[in-house]
Amino acid sequence: MSPAMPRSVGEMQLPRLTPIVAMRPLREANFPSGSLVVFRELWKMKRRSFIAGIGAAAYGSSALAGQAPAVPAAAAPAAPRKPYKTLAETSAKCLEASRDCLRKSFERLSAKDPSLADCASLASEVAAACAALEALAGTGAPFAVGFARTAADLCLACKKECEKFPQIAECLALGAACRTCAEECRKAAG
Repeated sequence: MSPAMPRSVGEMQLPRLTPIVAMRPLREANFPSGSLVVFRELWKMKRRSFIAGIGAAAYGSSALAGQAPAVPAAAAPAAPRKPYKTLAETSAKCLEASRDCLRKSFERLSAKDPSLADCASLASEVAAACAALEALAGTGAPFAVGFARTAADLCLACKKECEKFPQIAECLALGAACRTCAEECRKAAG
């Protein structure tokens, strides 16, 4: 015989709880019929037993389906493939040069000189593209080759824009870095 269901949570004798946050009084109307018992039992459950139960259920369901459970292999992280290593290095150099050019462009723009607005726009795009290319090439991702084609076009456009400002050292440095990065992207893309 089960004990009578209390009418509200306020009347219920809950087991000793360990949460730090105090529970607000709950009304019976907030739960469908019979769910107060489930709520009380959930508070009794320990976290480890819950996680162990979920893990056992997942393992059991995969065993019943005839599949081997997925177990991650403990392998050393793979080094970047050799053709992509130089691509990652040149894109990192181009990224640094584009950030330097952006700083200089923002200085000129804040001084109300709009001449470097297009250069700042392209340098921002090159920075984003080179950061992504560095990440892809550094991990040896298969999509690095396809992205290298796009990055090469962007670097060439930035190089042309940087050549308009030979008096600014940051623009010259970004132009040279973009030329090198575009050449390396073309080599990787084939």
